Amino acid sequence: MRSILIVLAVALLAAPAFGQNSATMKLTTDGAAQVGDEMQIDPALVPGPFYLDIMIEGATDANLTAFQLTLTGPANIVLAPASTLFGNTLNYAGQYANYAARAGGFASLGWDMSATGSVVFPGGPLPQAGPPADIVGTIPAGTTASQGWVAWVQLDGALPGDVITATGVAIGDSDFQPMTVEVIPLRITPEPTSMLLLLAGLPLLRRRR
Repeated sequence: MRSILIVLAVALLAAPAFGQNSATMKLTTDGAAQVGDEMQIDPALVPGPFYLDIMIEGATDANLTAFQLTLTGPANIVLAPASTLFGNTLNYAGQYANYAARAGGFASLGWDMSATGSVVFPGGPLPQAGPPADIVGTIPAGTTASQGWVAWVQLDGALPGDVITATGVAIGDSDFQPMTVEVIPLRITPEPTSMLLLLAGLPLLRRRR
């Protein structure tokens, strides 16, 4: 079944985007807030391993037939291998989603979680190598699946100023056509160096006065 995902994803990436349907893919985490066209998180909230949540939102066709992405970022960020249990990949919002290895689990949206249908990514330093084996992606367990919180991964080693984003993003609508996708990346906010420089310069300003 994974070969079906690969063929479908290649078709989605190769097909012309007619723009009839669109969606947003958001990369976020607990405590992040959207600022402009990106999500931002205070580095104090991600001092070690943290969960990156992958959201599909605003899809103009609610019946989805595939999604895939290749996570990118600096090599100091390490992606944990896919979490598997009893032949299922727990990183996707499928039939056993509330059984997930992350705190709280998440609701089933109908995505295929089987290790033979979903991509069991190997993990390692970012960026991912890309198709066919080192991506995050799956197809519906049935005919179609829903948007929302579709997947999660665990990352470690993020530093202030790092940006986590995605390339090779493909989302299929109910007619197996590629959607136009906006990717909203996650930024680990940098240290406020400009403010520190301003404070350092205050004594000099006082002396000039």
